[in-house]
Amino acid sequence: MWDTIEHLKYPHLFIEKIAQDLKPGGFLALTTGDIGSLVARLQGRHWRLIHPPTHLHYFSAATISELLRRKGFDVVHLSHPGNSRSLRAALYFITVLQMKRQGLYDALQGFRIFNWHLTVNLFDIMYVIARRQL
Repeated sequence: MWDTIEHLKYPHLFIEKIAQDLKPGGFLALTTGDIGSLVARLQGRHWRLIHPPTHLHYFSAATISELLRRKGFDVVHLSHPGNSRSLRAALYFITVLQMKRQGLYDALQGFRIFNWHLTVNLFDIMYVIARRQL
């Protein structure tokens, strides 16, 4: 479930259904934002993952772990991976989406330096692996 659970109207029912369909010992993997992260707490309603109506639910490490436990899973891994983005994507975000300067983006985006990638970790995305209880 890559970036899915936060979009579901009834995430607890979806997790329950997965638990019913998985054999004991089977695995569920998911990613979602971590509303309990430092960056989310500092940015509050301006956090980059706050965007209703597409995100209906927000989880912290504790709340996603508790939901999974209640639905018959043991969390065996929870981490906060980084995001890899090209400098071109950053250029587009800054020049087009923020500055509204499409022409500036068009003029700069052809430079090869914008093919480079950076990995940034704000520790606000969770990667969770849970095992269906035996």
